[in-house]
This record gives sequence, structure tokens and C-alpha cells, in this order.
Amino acid sequence: MLEVSERFAYAVVEPGVSYFDLHKFVSAHYPQLWVDVPDLGWGSPVGNTAERGNGYLAAPYSDHFAAHCGMEVVLPDGSLMRTGMGALPGSTTWQLYQYGFGPYVDGLFTQSNFGIITKLGVWLMPRPERYRPYMITVAREEDLEPVVEILRPLRLAGVVQNAATIRSLLLEAAGSAARDQYCPGGGPVPPGLYPDIMNDQQIGAWNLYGAQYGSQAVIDAWWAQIRAAFADLPGARWYLEEDRPPGSVLAHRARRMSGTPGLEDLRILDWAGPGGGHLNVSPVCPASGPDAWAQYQMARDLCRQHGQDVMSDIIVGGRELHTIFMIVFDRDSAESKRQCLKLAVALVDEAAARGWGVYRTHLALMNQVAATYSWGDDALMRFIRRLKDAIDPGHVLAPGKNGI
Repeated sequence: MLEVSERFAYAVVEPGVSYFDLHKFVSAHYPQLWVDVPDLGWGSPVGNTAERGNGYLAAPYSDHFAAHCGMEVVLPDGSLMRTGMGALPGSTTWQLYQYGFGPYVDGLFTQSNFGIITKLGVWLMPRPERYRPYMITVAREEDLEPVVEILRPLRLAGVVQNAATIRSLLLEAAGSAARDQYCPGGGPVPPGLYPDIMNDQQIGAWNLYGAQYGSQAVIDAWWAQIRAAFADLPGARWYLEEDRPPGSVLAHRARRMSGTPGLEDLRILDWAGPGGGHLNVSPVCPASGPDAWAQYQMARDLCRQHGQDVMSDIIVGGRELHTIFMIVFDRDSAESKRQCLKLAVALVDEAAARGWGVYRTHLALMNQVAATYSWGDDALMRFIRRLKDAIDPGHVLAPGKNGI
């Protein structure tokens, strides 16, 4: 940590600072501020912002690039540059105003190999007067379509305040159980077992997690509006944190949505057995019920064809949904890893064919994903490569990153 301002609610961090580090320092010294954190706390604000990742507080904090302000960057020739207001010597607003003067270049240093971020301004969220996490479950797989249609206007109006998530049955089940508990042996879990899993864990086919922030009057009014919006959906159930058992998924989602980092989601890897690993494919689609349902069906069918369970985590942005399809595999099995990668390749291609671009990816898939953004005879990548040639003519900095 280089600096924290309680008055203006920001921190300045370097690459070595993890979310655990930042949260520990801020909560100890500035308890009126919250840090927005992703699912796993061992990552860093610099790294997650550079990959355009997200957390789960209220907007704009959940979008880590949108909530950054000011970078210091080492360029491939070794020179140092500050972006935005930081380019003004003696600037007093480097972490307060994002844009500065002239072209806005911060985005060039995300998902690229144009420079190394050495300092980053991070906006922090003032602690709200009241905080209330909640969970809504629905009974049927096909209920995803109406759930998204209900959520979009609530999200756009700010009634659903944070980056709410919709988690599929098996992703949810993997948070507190092993696959063999329900289905010993290989192959995807048969749909006929889904009701048993739902009854055993008291979860839904889809499980929505959100949180409210503000005065008691505000959160009560908006909670009534959320309840009313879901009231006509058969089988919908509402839970607050005290309604769920200790150690539930809602308990750890409540910590993420209040800016407390952790590692609980690593439990999902045990679904593949001891030594589980994972690879994610994350396409973006419109926040419409038909698109969400079509995307899920596409992934579900491909997963079953490749002998995998479909595990879906949908992050509701408002106008768009970015879905994380998690593929778990046995790290000690060469065949398991091969099948995992084969499925991931198929998901990327099929998503792109339907107009759903992947927004971040594993190193093994970067060239493939970059090639899908090919409009105008690869106009975007041709432009990016011209920039790379100008900034780093020797291609010494991370050649091949994101296909560049």
C-alpha cells in the first residue's frame, strides 16, 4: 500500500499487494471504507483490474476497471509514464478524476502487452449505513429466462444495486459437497438426480445472490420491490442470511458482497475429486431471458457431449450478462485435462458463432479468442498490432499475450 485516503475513498497500490493485504490494511485503519473483491482473495487489484475483472459491491465499484483511477506504467523501452491527471506534475487529482487531457490510454494496459502497471489508483466504497445480503432460488432449469427478464429492469433502475450473480444448481452444490456424494463414477450428473440435490441442500435450479446498501428505509423499500417482482414466478423462494445454515454459500457470498476476501470457492474444485483444477470460458451475452437461456443450453449440451457437468455463474451487469462456465478436471489425469481443453475450445467457437464474445481467458485459449474478434478483416487486431510494433518493436514484453 502506498496511500489510502479516507476523505476521498481511494487507495494506491503496487502489483505485489493482494486483496487480502488491501482488505487487512483498510479494515484495520480505515473501517469506514470497503474494498471490492473478486471470488478469490489471493489475487491482486492490479492484476484483476488489468484483466478487467469484477467483484460484487454496488456499482461502480464492482467493475474494477471502471473503479480504477490513475496508472503508473513502465513501457517496453524502460521509460515511466503516468496516465490521466498523473501526467500533470504535482497533480492533486490523480486518483480523483480518471481522464486528464487528450486521448484516454488506460485501457491500452489492460489485457495487453504494452506496459507493466507499477502503481494503480483504486476507488473504495464508503461503508453503508445498512447492509443486507439475500438469496433467491427458483425451482426449474428453464426459470433462468424469466429470472433474467425480471432482473434486467431492476438492475438498470438501481433497485438491484450490486453485481448480482445467478449460480446454477451444480455449481452451487459443489460449494458444499463432492460429486461422488450424489453420483459416484464418471460422466455428467443425470438430470434425474437434480431434485435430490435441490432437496438435500435446499437450493434451487438457479440461485440468485444480491445485496442491499443504504439506509434502512431505502433497503426496505427496494426489498419490497424485489420481492414483488419475483412474486409471480412459481416456486421462487427468498432468504436472508439468518435463514440459511452456518457455513452456507450465502454466508460466504455475503462476505464477498461486503468486501471481505476469502477462498471458499476453491471448494468447487473438489467436485472433480482430490487435486481438482478448473478452466473457465466466459462469454458475454445480452441481458435478455432468451439469450441467457440459449447460451446456457448451448453450454449444457456441449458439456454433456464431452462428459462434463455444466457449472454456470452468471454475473448480471445490467445491459449484459457475462457468464463464467467453469470446467473442473483432475489435474493428475492427462485425459481429464485433454477433455477439459477440448470442451473449452468448442465453447469458445460455438459462443462466437452465436455472437457471444469471450471477455477474458486462459493462456491456452488466447489466440483462439483473439481470432474470433475478426470484424472488418481483423481490423481491430491489425490496429492493435500496429500499436505493438510502435511501442515495442522488438516484441520483448510478453509476446503473444491476448494474441498480440
